[in-house]
Amino acid sequence: MARFGRALAAIGAILVLVVLQLPDAGAAPRESVGLLAPAAPRLVFGEDFENAPGDWVGLTGYVGASGTTYTGSPYWTWPAACNGLVLRFASAPPPSGCEYYDARDDAVDQAALNAPVAAGRQPSTTNHALAFFTKQPDVNHRLEPGDVMLRSTSGIPVTTGGRFLRLSFDGVGLSCDQNPAQLDVGVLDGGVERRAFPTAIDLCTDQRAAFVAHGFAGTTKVGHYDSAIAVRVSTANVGFVLRNDNGSAVANDGGIDNLRMFDVTPALHAEFARTGPSELGTTATLRFTVTNTADLLAKNGWGFATPLPEGLRVAGEVGSTCGSASITADRSISVADGALGSGQDACTVEVPVTAQTAGVYDVGGGTTKALDGAGVTSIKFVAGPKLGLLPRHAPTPPPRHAPAAIEPASPSPALSASLRPSPRPMSQPADRPTDEPASSTATLPAARDRKPPSGLVTQRYSGDYNVDRTKADAPSVLTGALPTIGDLVKDPGRIAEALASGLVWTLLLVLATGALNQALKSRYDRFHAAVSRVRVPAVLIRMGNVLRGGHWLVVTGLIVLNACLLTLVDPNAHADVTTARLVVSIVIAQFLIGAVQYWLSAARSRAILGVPTDVQTIPFGLAISAVGVVISRLVSFVPGLLGGAMLRLSQRRVSVAQKVSSERFKAIVTLSLGGCCWVLATIVPTKGSWPVVLGHDTVVAATITAILSTLIDMLPFTVVSGYLLFHHARWSWAVLTTTTVFAFLLFVVPQPKYWIHVRGGVSHWIVIAVVTIVSAVGVLVLLHRRDRAAQKAPS
Repeated sequence: MARFGRALAAIGAILVLVVLQLPDAGAAPRESVGLLAPAAPRLVFGEDFENAPGDWVGLTGYVGASGTTYTGSPYWTWPAACNGLVLRFASAPPPSGCEYYDARDDAVDQAALNAPVAAGRQPSTTNHALAFFTKQPDVNHRLEPGDVMLRSTSGIPVTTGGRFLRLSFDGVGLSCDQNPAQLDVGVLDGGVERRAFPTAIDLCTDQRAAFVAHGFAGTTKVGHYDSAIAVRVSTANVGFVLRNDNGSAVANDGGIDNLRMFDVTPALHAEFARTGPSELGTTATLRFTVTNTADLLAKNGWGFATPLPEGLRVAGEVGSTCGSASITADRSISVADGALGSGQDACTVEVPVTAQTAGVYDVGGGTTKALDGAGVTSIKFVAGPKLGLLPRHAPTPPPRHAPAAIEPASPSPALSASLRPSPRPMSQPADRPTDEPASSTATLPAARDRKPPSGLVTQRYSGDYNVDRTKADAPSVLTGALPTIGDLVKDPGRIAEALASGLVWTLLLVLATGALNQALKSRYDRFHAAVSRVRVPAVLIRMGNVLRGGHWLVVTGLIVLNACLLTLVDPNAHADVTTARLVVSIVIAQFLIGAVQYWLSAARSRAILGVPTDVQTIPFGLAISAVGVVISRLVSFVPGLLGGAMLRLSQRRVSVAQKVSSERFKAIVTLSLGGCCWVLATIVPTKGSWPVVLGHDTVVAATITAILSTLIDMLPFTVVSGYLLFHHARWSWAVLTTTTVFAFLLFVVPQPKYWIHVRGGVSHWIVIAVVTIVSAVGVLVLLHRRDRAAQKAPS
């Protein structure tokens, strides 16, 4: 009963610790996600050719609804050759000399008739389009490959400071059974032509072209074409250019309609990762999010420069998911050559900042290039209260941003009626212009308030680190940059908070383990004796030796306990590539730390101490360890406990001195392995190919496992290594414990994803406490009843 009372007292201590950890109403700030959903492309110009003064007009005489005029090469603007005609079906009278335009041979106007099919409508006799139906050139109208069919002569205004533009058009291919037209559409940027399509569009063989008719104009196909390149421009007035790469007068017929230009410039959004005030001397993360538009095309070459206010300074390394962007962080945050990949919703640039003077600091303004403006974000630094043993956390609602909306351009009524969402294009190589658009300090459209995107799976592990868990080569989730002693000196408040939260988890699990070990350590002699009396395979005897150690039920209880806890605490309880990679790295780390020290200790016991050991119990320990890791997915304590409990030396009866020597050697080996892995963890990068990140995760997990398993072993009330060393080798115990505690403080504690802001909420901590108490008390009560029953049974 005395041991049972001590166990209940330990469980009560656990409850007190958990209750002290519950948040209060005035708690510290928590994370704010702040992601923006991709916005729809914004129409800035459209030409539907419906502003023709009559049934038909030559291209050079046509004026669009917005006053835009056009020109082209002599051949492609030659109405007598049925080229450059803005017309509708069966117009009268026909152009002089165009023999493919009359009531009998209505060929050229098939382009206008069938163009609406590209928009999902029926053919229309009232629709106008730009059509061409070639005939032989002459001396005044020469035809060459790549000649201009259409070029806008008046500028289309766009916002200054650089923009990304996307083009689309409806194309009609005529005479498709002979020699198709090859159209190349681009953007005019200050006299420079920039391609919007990686290759010329074949109006007849492109997979987007659909068959609609067959008649005098041959096979007719219609398709809608969205450019696969987001063209970056630098001027405030742009234009269209359309060329035909087919230089033949045989067939090469067709038409175009609904030329459109969309602004697909990404939006820049600035915010601080944590809401509410921050304490002086602590680090806050200033996050710049560049959000793509819904087309999700690659956007390369954008940039921004945002000055930091006086008193706010950079406090660490800058992190970025924006491709190969060049980032400078000093008195201002400057990003050049930023890149959004094809299909990428958004990317972030995260800058740790701090302040030594209390006040409100506004961050915003500056210059942008090919980005919508960011607005202004603020953070308040306050003098913090004296830190107690345990921090308190409470959720605070994320901020609501209400920047100005971007107003679309006003197209003509006819164009508005035919406007439809642009389908997402196939993946194509991205265009990267070589010139550098000038930066602008003009007032730009503000980033729009958007809902979080469904396609972006970004999980937050701390206030300083995000990772896209769906990518095999995603950065390591274990650490963004390993802390140094200098980091601890610069940010003592954060370390104190992390240490306090870490102590809660340490004491919680260690007390639970100690209570169960105390109750179970000598209760399997009957099982072992029964196995010994029966002729069973040697493998079962070895399993009995492991079970006799009294640890298997402890480990099983911890697996079940942590599986329950993680459904409440772990915000990433789902299958993904990053989790699989992390599990593999932890299993490798278990084998490295557990098995190596096991084999070395066993070899030493046999060679020096003359103590035989059963090394073949290792596979069972590894199997149980791997199962526990897969179920719990907890990087810190459970692997350490599993390694310490299941990969322990399974020795026969030896003297106390031999046990002390063996345990001391095992602790030294474990810490030495952890030290080697620590050095490797600072060398192996956190980003790169998946084998590199796997290697980084493995050495970090091995370091944590070595430190935590030794730390728990050195605690004298867990009836493991520390118990023997504390009572029989005080100096060894003191040196090993001090070394392990310092390693814990320097390596494990500064990695806040294990302790800080895992998840707030009173209900979660209450359920955690209930699960802990019920699990531990249930086992103890069951064992107590078995003891009482055994005492009452006749001998």
